[in-house]
Amino acid sequence: MSKAFGAAFAIAQVREHLDWLSASCRDLELQDFVSPEVLGGNWQSRVKEYRDLLHDYPGRYGMHGPFRGLPMDSEDPEIRKVVQARLEQGLKIAEALGASHMVVHSPMHPWLERNLEMNESNEDALFDRFHATLKDAVKQAENSGCTLMLENTRDIVPHRQVELMESFGSAAIRISVDVGHAFCMHVMDAAPPPDYWLRHAGPMLGHVHLQDTDGYADRHWLPGEGLIRWQSVLASLGKHEGVRKIIEVKDKTGVKKTAAWLEHLCQDA
Repeated sequence: MSKAFGAAFAIAQVREHLDWLSASCRDLELQDFVSPEVLGGNWQSRVKEYRDLLHDYPGRYGMHGPFRGLPMDSEDPEIRKVVQARLEQGLKIAEALGASHMVVHSPMHPWLERNLEMNESNEDALFDRFHATLKDAVKQAENSGCTLMLENTRDIVPHRQVELMESFGSAAIRISVDVGHAFCMHVMDAAPPPDYWLRHAGPMLGHVHLQDTDGYADRHWLPGEGLIRWQSVLASLGKHEGVRKIIEVKDKTGVKKTAAWLEHLCQDA
C-alpha cells in the first residue's frame, strides 16, 4: 500500500495545500460540485479555475458527485429523471475537469435492508430501480474514462454493496468505503465495524474516505479524534493496492499532520 494519504478539499484548500499534495502525488478529491447552488450556477468558471490550477498536477484527482436529495433507487420515474440529469451533469463536469473518479452515494439504509427478505421480489425490485437510475451514468463513465465510486452511507450489510457493484459487470463502477459512516452504523445499528467493510469489498474496492467519529453522528473529525480503531482499519486497507485514500474531514487545517500520523501507523499495520 502506498504510504501517501490524500485529501478532499474545495478550491481554497487545494490552493493552500497544492505543494504538499504534489510533492507525494497524493490523491485529491474536489468537493465544490456537490452543492445545488454550484450545479445550478456557473460551474464552468470553477472548472476553468481547477484546470488552470491542476494543469501540472502529478497525482490522481477526482470529485465528489451530486448527492443531496438524490435517491438512487426511486420508484417514481419522474424523480429518476432528476437524479439521472444530475448524474449526467456531474460526469460532464468530471470530464471537463479531467477527473478520473466521481463519488456517488449508496441507496441502502436499515429499513430497506431489513425489508428485502419480507418478499422474495423485493431484492430484484431494488436492483431494477438502482439499474434504471444508474445504467446511463455507468455507460457515460465508461465512455469518459471516469470511475463511479459507490459510497456507503447508511448501509448495514457489506455484501449488498458488493452485489450492487458486481451486478453492472463494469470496471467503471467500484466501491467506496467511508470508515466514519461504517462506524456510525456499527454503533447505531450493529453493522460490522469499518475493517470488515474493507475486507468484504475485496477487489471491488477503489476508494476510501478516512474520517473519525464517536458513532453518534457523522462527525468528520480528524482520524485519531474519535473512537475508530485505526490499526485495524489500516491493516485491512493494507491488503488493497491502488485504492484512493482520501482524508475527508471538516478541520482542513489538521490534514497534513493527520496524514503524517496515518502514514506512520501504516509502518506498523
